[in-house]
Amino acid sequence: MRKMKKKIKRHSNMLFTDNDEEKLVAVILYRSRVKLPVTPSDIIRTMRGLHQLGQKWRGWCWYYGFLKRWQPYIRYGTANPIQAERMQTKTINDVDYFTKLMDRLCSRYSFQPQFVLNGDEARAGSPKFGMMKALLETCCAKGDTQCPSSSSLWTVLPIISAAGDTWCVLFIFKGREMDDGTVKLQNIPIDLNMPTRKSRFSNKFNLFYSVNKNGMMTEELWLSFIEKLKATLVPQLNGAECLFFVDNHFTHLSPEGIVSLWDSNIKLVFLPPKTTHWSQPLDNGGFAAAKGWIGPVLNKSYISALYHGEDTHELLPTIWKKSFDEVFTKKLLEHSFQETKLWPWKPNEFRARCEQQLIPTAPCKIESTTMSSISQLIDAIARVEDGKAVKRSPNQTKVGKVRKANFVYEPCQMVDEEMVLRAEAEKARQKRKREAQQEIENKRQKLEQRIAERKKKQEGRDAAKMAKEKERLTRKCRGGCDKFSKGGTSWHTCHSCLSFYVCKPCNRFAHIFEAHQKNCIGPQEVVN
Repeated sequence: MRKMKKKIKRHSNMLFTDNDEEKLVAVILYRSRVKLPVTPSDIIRTMRGLHQLGQKWRGWCWYYGFLKRWQPYIRYGTANPIQAERMQTKTINDVDYFTKLMDRLCSRYSFQPQFVLNGDEARAGSPKFGMMKALLETCCAKGDTQCPSSSSLWTVLPIISAAGDTWCVLFIFKGREMDDGTVKLQNIPIDLNMPTRKSRFSNKFNLFYSVNKNGMMTEELWLSFIEKLKATLVPQLNGAECLFFVDNHFTHLSPEGIVSLWDSNIKLVFLPPKTTHWSQPLDNGGFAAAKGWIGPVLNKSYISALYHGEDTHELLPTIWKKSFDEVFTKKLLEHSFQETKLWPWKPNEFRARCEQQLIPTAPCKIESTTMSSISQLIDAIARVEDGKAVKRSPNQTKVGKVRKANFVYEPCQMVDEEMVLRAEAEKARQKRKREAQQEIENKRQKLEQRIAERKKKQEGRDAAKMAKEKERLTRKCRGGCDKFSKGGTSWHTCHSCLSFYVCKPCNRFAHIFEAHQKNCIGPQEVVN
C-alpha cells in the first residue's frame, strides 16, 4: 500500500558548499592543462575521500548536477590522442594560460618575497659519480685497497624563496622493503645537530628524511612532505598568502595535496610543461651551481677516502648539506627568481624568453666537459698526494629499519623510531626467550610428573608384592619342613590364630600342634 506521508525532496548539492566545488573545478582544470584525463570515477572518489563519505555514497546524482552547475568551466568529453601539430604549439599556449593565471593571482593577492617559493627534486648523485666509481674499482682491483661503500641517498628536494631563504630540505634514501612492511635502512648518516628553523629570517633550514623502495618521489611521500611544509610555513604566514611554484611531475598533481595547500593559503602554481629547464629558479641557478660545486669536492673526498681506507657512505649527504651553506646563498637565489622573471613578475619578458627558447640553438661541445673532468681528477689526486685530505664532520650512521615507507621524518624522529623498533625487537626477543624457558619448564614438570607417577605405581606394585609375600610366609609349615600351604585337607590349621599350619607328614608328631594350642593367644602375625 502506498504511504500517504509527503516525501521531502532533497537537492543533489546539499552535501558540499560552492567553495568545495570551486576547489574541485580548480583541480580538474590543473590536470586538464597538462593533458591528464579526469574520469567521473576520479571526481567522485576525490569528493568521497575529502569528506570521508565512505563507499556507500555513490555520487552519480551529485556528479550530473555538478556538471550542469559548472558547465561554463568544465564539460564531459573523451580524450583524443595528442597530435604532432598540437605539440608544436603546446608550449606557447600553456605559457599564455600561465601568464593569465599569474596576472590574476598577483592582482588579487599581495605576495611577499619570502613567501614566493619554488621546490623541485634533483638526483643526488653527481654526473661524475659513475666515473669515480669506475676509477675506484680499477684502483682497488690493482691493489689491496677495498672499494668503499657508496651512499644510498637518491633524491634531494629543497624549498627556496625569492627572498634568498632555504626553508627546508628533504633527503630521500633508497632502502630495501621487507616482508613485514618496514623498510631496511643502509648507510644513512643523520645529523642530529641540524637546528630547527625558528624564524623566516634565519639562515638555518629544516632537514627531513624519508626512505622508500626506489628512492624517488611518490604521491604518498609528497602528501606527507606537504604536511611538514605546512607546519613550517603556516606559523610564519600570519594570514598572508603564499605562492608555490612546482613542475608538472605526476606526484605534484595529487588532488588531495592541491586542496590541502589551498586550505592553508598556499597557492600551488604549475609551471608550463617542457619549460622548467629555464623557467624554474632551482633548475636555472640553484641546482646548476650546487652540482658544479659538489662534483670536484666529491671527487677529492672519494680519492681521499681511497687513499686513507675510510668509508664513503656518508660523503654524499654531508657534501649536499654543506652545499646549501656554501652555494645556496641569498644573492644566488634572488638572482634565480629574477632571471626567470617569476619574481618580480614580468609577463611580457617571461613570454619573450619562452619564444626565444623555442628557437633551435647549436649543440654544445662535449670535449670541453670531458677534459675539465679529467683535469679535475688529476688535480684532486695531486692534492691528496700532497697531504691535503678532506675532513668530514662525524655523523650518526643509521643502519636498521623504519616503520613506514614514503613518510617524512625529522632527524630526532628517525633516531626515536630506531630506538622504538629496537625496544620492540628486544621485547619480542625477551618474550620468545620467556616462552622458550616456559616450554622447557613445562617439559621438565611433565617429566617429573611422569617419573612420580611411575614411582608411585612401582611403590604400589612393591607393596602388593610384599603383602603377598607376607601372606605366603604365614602359610609356611611349622613342623620343620619348608613347605607352604596351598589349601586342601592334608594341612592342619589352628582355628584360633589361623596362622599356624602343619603339613600332614609333620603332623604325625602330635605334640607340635598340641604345644601350639596351649600357648595360642588368638589371631597374630607369625614371623618366620
